Amino acid sequence: MDAIEMLLTQHAEAEALFEKLDHETNDADWHDMLGRLVDRLTMHAKLEEEIFYPAVADLLEGRQLTEHARDEHAKIERQLEALRDPHAEKADLSDALAELRRIVQHHVAEEEAEMMPQARRLGAGCLRDLGRKMEA
Repeated sequence: MDAIEMLLTQHAEAEALFEKLDHETNDADWHDMLGRLVDRLTMHAKLEEEIFYPAVADLLEGRQLTEHARDEHAKIERQLEALRDPHAEKADLSDALAELRRIVQHHVAEEEAEMMPQARRLGAGCLRDLGRKMEA
């Protein structure tokens, strides 16, 4: 799996977790699922920032795209912090979760429409190597 395929898979998994959270009625299961979402988004951002973005930054226009994406990651991280309280009630977290989803969907849309087409210029071999690094 190359880096773009991996990131697209992770984007879809995050959206699926958001959907499940919308429909989960059991509080304990909801909190478990929220914890998984927070962990996955944190891991995803780390992979992008440490492996994928540095490679893309070397491309023409890549630095501007990656700087913008890092700014969005900072917004996402602030929202994740608001959701990390294990004792908070589901109702108290619903606004923060809705805002997180909005920010993530915006970030994913930009990444998939703008950054990933640029990243394809790295070539299949480089993208496979990046994917292997991300899997490690």
